[in-house]
Amino acid sequence: MEKTRLNLGCGADIRPEYLNVDLHRYDGVDTVADIVTLNYPNESFIEILAKDIIEHLTFIDAKALLRKCYGWLKRGGTLMVHVHNMPYLAQQLANGGDYDDPFHFEVLKWVYGVSAVGDSKSPGRFHHWGYSEKSLSSILRKIGFKVVKTQVDCEGFGLLAIAYKEAGKNGV
Repeated sequence: MEKTRLNLGCGADIRPEYLNVDLHRYDGVDTVADIVTLNYPNESFIEILAKDIIEHLTFIDAKALLRKCYGWLKRGGTLMVHVHNMPYLAQQLANGGDYDDPFHFEVLKWVYGVSAVGDSKSPGRFHHWGYSEKSLSSILRKIGFKVVKTQVDCEGFGLLAIAYKEAGKNGV
């Protein structure tokens, strides 16, 4: 059975009903690949999940990937993008505090994309860009998506945007 849902940068978040793609081989990953170089035929998927992945790309590569996602989606298809909420994180850092305390250490992990101990052995793990509700929505709209929802989650640390490709639009 051909899978019509795509899970980009899935890591260990394997979803059986999705085509799971990651740079690393985890149990359940269907395709091991660099998501920047992926190519699928236009209108292949009804849903694409990009959870905590585009911030690991440069700004230009992230926009290019989102343009590809637009093309890969069927008309009426949905894109869900989750990123770290940079304005909240910046505000927490600007408010000061002891960076040795657990809260500020967590903030720094979200800013830089490092592991629970504050380092990472994976070169793809570090964050290269940050987004706000306004900036992410603007990028998606300029590509052609209709943004239907943005919401701050993860106690302020995260940001979810849900957008779709309008039924009358062609892939880019």
